[in-house]
Amino acid sequence: MVSPHVCFCARRHLYSVYVTHLAILLLMDIVHYLRTGTNCTGAVRGAILQAPVSDREYMATLPRTKEFLEVAEKMIAEGRKNDVMPLDANNGIPITAFRYHSLAGVGGEDDMFSSDLTIEELVMKLGHMAMIQTQVVFSMADEYIPDHVDKRALLDR
Repeated sequence: MVSPHVCFCARRHLYSVYVTHLAILLLMDIVHYLRTGTNCTGAVRGAILQAPVSDREYMATLPRTKEFLEVAEKMIAEGRKNDVMPLDANNGIPITAFRYHSLAGVGGEDDMFSSDLTIEELVMKLGHMAMIQTQVVFSMADEYIPDHVDKRALLDR
C-alpha cells in the first residue's frame, strides 16, 4: 500500500510528493531546496531539471531590460529591495527589485544556467547537485534560449 507524504518548502513554494522509497522533484527550485532544505532533503533520490534556461540571457533580448535592471539596482542600493518595480518591468505583473535583479542581473541569485558562466561558477551554484542523480530535460527548440547560445555545448557542460 502506498501512502504519499507531502513535503512543503515555504520559501519557493516547492511541492513534492514522496511515495515509498522513490522521490523525484520536477522543478528548478530543487537546486535551491537541496542547498538549503533541512526537513526532507534526505528523502530526495533524484531530480529532474525541466527546461533549465537562463532568465538573464532571455531577458537581455528584451528592449528595456537594461533600463529596468538599473532601476532595480538603484532601489536595492537605497534599501528598497522588497519594493515593487514599475509594472511595465514585468508585463504588468508585480515584481520586487530584488527578484528582478535575481533574474536579470549577472550573478543574481537565480543566474544558474547562463551559457557564459565559468566552470567554477557552475560548481559554486550547482556543485551540491552532485549528491543525487539529476536528469536534465532540455528542449532544443526552447523559445526562451537566445539564438546565440550553443545549446549542445550548454548540455555538455
